[in-house]
Amino acid sequence: MIRNNIILFLFALHIITCEAQPLKNLDIFFNFTDELFNEISSEIPDTLKTEFTGDNSYNILRNQFIFKSYASGKTESSASDNTLSVNIKNASVKYEYSGGANIISSYDIKRSVFFEGTYIIYKDGTASFSSEFNKAFSDTLEFEMIEDVETQGIDFTKGEKPGGNFFSSIAEPLIAVAAIAVTIYLLFTVRSN
Repeated sequence: MIRNNIILFLFALHIITCEAQPLKNLDIFFNFTDELFNEISSEIPDTLKTEFTGDNSYNILRNQFIFKSYASGKTESSASDNTLSVNIKNASVKYEYSGGANIISSYDIKRSVFFEGTYIIYKDGTASFSSEFNKAFSDTLEFEMIEDVETQGIDFTKGEKPGGNFFSSIAEPLIAVAAIAVTIYLLFTVRSN
């Protein structure tokens, strides 16, 4: 009976301490690409050529768009007169200090992800539909998780890391030095008595 209660307690403690992993920045951009496809899929012809203009690193988003297009029954053809031209003006990540630092945990960072641009659909060589898109996502994560959510080698998934807050940069070393000083003081005073 006691053993079962201990196991139940440890299991409950494990569940409480487990945190959900935040989405990677690249996954957020993939979600934006999927949303864009869903918004314009009714305007897209069944056979088309997809072009993404902007930085070369955006080709990974083009591939995600084509994958979503195939999954919905559309066909990609470089010889097609039907073209979807997507111009990505801004795909970026921004981190801002949002507080929450204490002795036990690191400080919290507000993450904002932006995906902005325009697209034009050409049917038989003639522009038939165009529009802008502007998507944003924000959440809060711990400072140490920044490297976990960024994708190495893909620059637009990275943002500039904010500097630490003043309190944590001064207070934490002072607390450590004070704890050592108190320990040494107690060691000599208790020993001498």
